[in-house]
Amino acid sequence: MVSFVRRASAACFSALVLVSTVGLAAAAPPAHAADGDVRITTPFPYVNVQPGQSVSFEIQVSAATPKVVALGVNRAPAGWKTTLRGGGFVIDGITASADATRPATATLEVQVPADAKQGSYPIDVVGDGTVAIPLQLKVAADVAQGVTLKTDFDRLKKKPSESFDFTITVNNNVPVEQVFSFEADGPQGWAVTATNANEAAAPNVKIAGGGTGSVKVSAKAPAGVAGGDYPIQVAVRSDQGGQGSITLTAVVAGEAGLSLGTSDQRLNLSGQAGRTVRKAMVVQNTGSAALEGVALTASAPTDWKVTFEPATVPTVEAGKSTEVVALIRPSKDAVAGDYDLKVTSTAGSLTSDTSLRVTVKSSRLWGFVGVGLIVVAVVALFGVFRRYGRR
Repeated sequence: MVSFVRRASAACFSALVLVSTVGLAAAAPPAHAADGDVRITTPFPYVNVQPGQSVSFEIQVSAATPKVVALGVNRAPAGWKTTLRGGGFVIDGITASADATRPATATLEVQVPADAKQGSYPIDVVGDGTVAIPLQLKVAADVAQGVTLKTDFDRLKKKPSESFDFTITVNNNVPVEQVFSFEADGPQGWAVTATNANEAAAPNVKIAGGGTGSVKVSAKAPAGVAGGDYPIQVAVRSDQGGQGSITLTAVVAGEAGLSLGTSDQRLNLSGQAGRTVRKAMVVQNTGSAALEGVALTASAPTDWKVTFEPATVPTVEAGKSTEVVALIRPSKDAVAGDYDLKVTSTAGSLTSDTSLRVTVKSSRLWGFVGVGLIVVAVVALFGVFRRYGRR
């Protein structure tokens, strides 16, 4: 009886081992194939791809002794392009390495058509016509590409005249080296560039498997841009199919502009010595932010008095203007003639000025006095002639 139980237990154990082995074999298909002393492997035989994407497989070949192994591709779907490369060349074979820890490597590039339907597609890599690695590409509408982009500051706030400079870190999360090209696009009128952060002249960045690289993005706003948030789109992609994107934001801080002129565009006026003359000045904000605390001053000849109504302008909104009246009083001793007067407006670090020409005319009183003197002289002469003319 004991012997029967032991035999039954052994049989059950063998059955369990057999079932487990079959289950594991079904769950984990081999990632390599061998024929005699040749061994062909690839680290990642099953990959997910998107229509139009290009992917690469690293093919590793080793043997008991170095030998040339012919390589080929079978079962590629119609319309799919496959290319075997090694050492920068398109190849049909490779010399197997005798060191299994350092196998010879080649690359299989697979270009998925843009119109590929969703589903699984098998491809075989063949060695010497018989040895095959079963690869499988699963086409899906959206696949994580293994590439991430990040930056310490995705929003920068600056004046319109300043450059917005961002540094992006590109993470290559796949185990193979990839060369990434990059492009950046901003709002209409913006000048946006993307360059290798370490080699400004390089049009791309090479990143080892599992490594990182840096891309510098510079954006310059067009003249007259209004304050606000402006998005900048940055994308990177590699020939191996890796791609990623990030959105940056340039925050334009409004900047005020100051301009001073006259309401009638004329820069000359006239008046009399000792009497006040009025001239309307215009303070204009030519910028994109409010102009605060505008003050006007004047540089005038000696003993002249110049004041302004109002003395200061609290606020001038962007794109708006306001009128200030200059009260100009020449010196009472000013002789007739032309005089230069400089009016300056200031608001913080901003300044603008304009020059006026003031013509001082003689007083009408002196004209009347002159006429009176002439009349008196004529009357006196008339009296003299009348009195002494009879003699």
